[in-house]
Amino acid sequence: MIIFILSAFSVQYLQKRVLYFALLVIMVEWISIILNMPILFKLSLPINFIFLLLMVGILIVQIAKAKNVTMLVLIESISVYLLLGICFSIMVALIESIIPNSFNFNRVIDSFNSNVLYNIEFIYFTFVSFTSTGYGDYLPLTPAAKSLSILISITGQLYIVIIIAMIVGKYLSKSSNSQ
Repeated sequence: MIIFILSAFSVQYLQKRVLYFALLVIMVEWISIILNMPILFKLSLPINFIFLLLMVGILIVQIAKAKNVTMLVLIESISVYLLLGICFSIMVALIESIIPNSFNFNRVIDSFNSNVLYNIEFIYFTFVSFTSTGYGDYLPLTPAAKSLSILISITGQLYIVIIIAMIVGKYLSKSSNSQ
């Protein structure tokens, strides 16, 4: 919930619309959890994914449009990296909910509610794959899960390369202009 709200406030344009969308996403998720509605919960996964992907796109545009490398640009680039990881963890959760046992995750079932969107195993697997660390303790077992794992690994590496190149280019451009 905090991620959604802080993401909405970090947007420099269309802030009201993004904030309303964030509140809608939070409401759908809370209603599905409180009323224990598995179908609504499964529908909230793509909604959460779309919102976070929208935030990633908006923040990347803000980074690209920045004239100078400031602390805000650095924080936005870190935020995008983390939001991308959360997006991919939602995709892992979605695949696992559509095709059970797509990964070799341990089954941890909460006695209160078995709908766990941000399961630590999903997040852990995603960031281990995203950084290309790949410890091998969790494995994709189905073709869909394997394809997603490849996409996660490639995206993580490409993001770092592209964003660092963009930030270094802006920094060097600024320092050469000031000389």
